[in-house]
Amino acid sequence: MAYGWGVLLNVAVMVLEEFSYRRYQRWSDLLLLLFWSIVEGIGYRQLTVVWRLRGLWRYWRGKTDWGTMSRKGFGKPPGS
Repeated sequence: MAYGWGVLLNVAVMVLEEFSYRRYQRWSDLLLLLFWSIVEGIGYRQLTVVWRLRGLWRYWRGKTDWGTMSRKGFGKPPGS
């Protein structure tokens, strides 16, 4: 539902802008904008949902640590 709302808002803004300013000379420009308004919500948002669900699953199983993080630094300065 949120994805559909986002696409609807993008399309509404495109229509209002086209009626107001007429900046785009070609229909292909508007179609490209419409394409990107549909595609923008696919991918990263779904990936963050997967990461969140994995984190919740680990938390419910009792794993609350971050694991071992060894620090390497930038190395020794020259001449030391």
